Amino acid sequence: MANIDDYDMIDKDIEGSMQYGRECFEAEAIMNDESKDWPDRIRAAAELEHVKLTKAEKRKEYQRRTWNKEIKEIFQSFELPLFEKLDEVDGIMAQIFKEASMFNIPASIYRPYVVEQVTDMIDQIAEQRESQRGPILKRSQYRGRGEQNAM
Repeated sequence: MANIDDYDMIDKDIEGSMQYGRECFEAEAIMNDESKDWPDRIRAAAELEHVKLTKAEKRKEYQRRTWNKEIKEIFQSFELPLFEKLDEVDGIMAQIFKEASMFNIPASIYRPYVVEQVTDMIDQIAEQRESQRGPILKRSQYRGRGEQNAM
């Protein structure tokens, strides 16, 4: 029985390799066929690239897609309160710009100044949060995630 199973595995490997070769050949033929429409040729090129991915690359791509889906869901759960806060900030910024214009201060002067001040405030808030609660991620954890995201 073990020998039969081994042959079945070899047959499956050979069939998989044959299928891979057929898919590559068909996709490349369509991709290079100038009589085909551009959408078909583009689709064939994408299929060829997909077929060429190794299992490790496919795993990395799957993980990247999973992370993208998760971050979208996380962000969406905070989107409304964040939007409301940013709307308030936008109102304050508009008032600052309006008052600066009333004093005839050129936009080339007040806009960079306001951007610098707001950026500084964001940095101060982050520093204050980190000093009270600690960093969200330790640098070593952040580097590890960055390497994973670079996949």
